[in-house]
Amino acid sequence: MMCTAYETGIEPPFIVDLRHPLDVLADPLVLPGALRIGPDDLKKRSDSIPRDRDIVLYCTCPSEETSAKVALELRRMGVQRVRPLRGGLQGWKDAGYPVDTVVSV
Repeated sequence: MMCTAYETGIEPPFIVDLRHPLDVLADPLVLPGALRIGPDDLKKRSDSIPRDRDIVLYCTCPSEETSAKVALELRRMGVQRVRPLRGGLQGWKDAGYPVDTVVSV
């Protein structure tokens, strides 16, 4: 039997989808619970990023370039518990983890 993070008392990470809307149109899948924020909108929406949880960022760059740059920017903004998802969305899918369909782009 698999326990969820909520059942174990561990708060799940806050997941941010950094993909451009055109990338989402091409591959309309998202990690469950992810919030879509474009890299250019990060400063405007920084209040959406919790400071007391682990933050996971993902994009479609094979080397997580966008996620790594955004992680550095968030660290400069005082968010310390942030990291890119290795392999991005494709790595997640290749590992067989669940995805949801994007409701709107």
